[in-house]
Amino acid sequence: MSVQAQLSNAVTSAQALVTQGDHEAAGETLDQALDAAVPLLGDGHAEVLTAVRALADIHIHRQEPLEARRLLEESLMAGQLRLGDRHPVVLAVSYDLAGLADSLGNLHEARRNYGRLATHGPAVLGSDHEYVMAAARYLRQAPPAPATPPAIPPPPVPTTPPPLPDVPPTTAWPPAVSPAAPALPRFGGPAPRRRSRTPRVLLGVLAGTVVLVAGAALALAVQRHQDPADPTQPAPAGTSAPPSASTDATAGAPTGLRLRDSGASLTLTWQDPAEGEAPFIVAGGPGTDLRTRHTTRETTFTINGLNPHLDYCFTVAAVYDTEHVAVSDLVCTQRTSPSVPASTPTSAKPRRSTTSDS
Repeated sequence: MSVQAQLSNAVTSAQALVTQGDHEAAGETLDQALDAAVPLLGDGHAEVLTAVRALADIHIHRQEPLEARRLLEESLMAGQLRLGDRHPVVLAVSYDLAGLADSLGNLHEARRNYGRLATHGPAVLGSDHEYVMAAARYLRQAPPAPATPPAIPPPPVPTTPPPLPDVPPTTAWPPAVSPAAPALPRFGGPAPRRRSRTPRVLLGVLAGTVVLVAGAALALAVQRHQDPADPTQPAPAGTSAPPSASTDATAGAPTGLRLRDSGASLTLTWQDPAEGEAPFIVAGGPGTDLRTRHTTRETTFTINGLNPHLDYCFTVAAVYDTEHVAVSDLVCTQRTSPSVPASTPTSAKPRRSTTSDS
């Protein structure tokens, strides 16, 4: 029996267990099946995405919505990278994630996923499909963006009345000096530290603003890699590089990015400049068409389910906060070159810069 058939049978068995009310056994069945199938098929395979949808539904029934959201978000990124936005199972994951985000109060994430369904769903699933119709209803009922408030007119300028006749000029009296308040006695010991009100950036919120900033920084890294001969060339009109996203090693970008190519899979390794204080975003895709793939705090990452006949490029971004994303150099496979065999580690080519990445 093929791996796909085994995974499909596991989904059917898990659904039967859910019908009987045994959610614990259903989740264990799918966990074991996915552990065996993902290394062989890749996390972006259609059968894997279908099984993850079933597992996320079990977590929702077990009152574990955050775990379900994590599974769906990771599967959506993997499916987009391998299958694209127009694949039916990617649209199905978008539907699940949109409904879950709406129930958790994340309206931005719900609108984005329903928008993907409204854009690609009619051509792929049909305009009368339940997912497409649900997306259309949500987008019609969603509150519009707040309108810009009308400008408040400036207050009238006060006019100075004319001076009264035969009135001697007034003499300014010196201001009264009030006695200084007695100083409070100081007790021993340092002043208490005020706890910062700004929360630390966690991995679970990278799908919002951090991902947008990181995407712009990654696009900048690709542009410099494609045109290394002129790194000082200005950006095209109408576009600008993100002011706080940096690609220099001095700003904390990951260094020493290397890949080991094994055909259908490859492994990335790099050095952590933040010593575990910042998460990473791994982005990659065929050629230099990078798509965000995964977030991690490790310094190694393995990608499965790749096409062994295509070249891929990857980069790693260190995310310090929503305004500081440092991007590594780009590293690419060299499968089209006969001089670079498979399973050979390849290092990122350094950019022409006055600052060394080492």
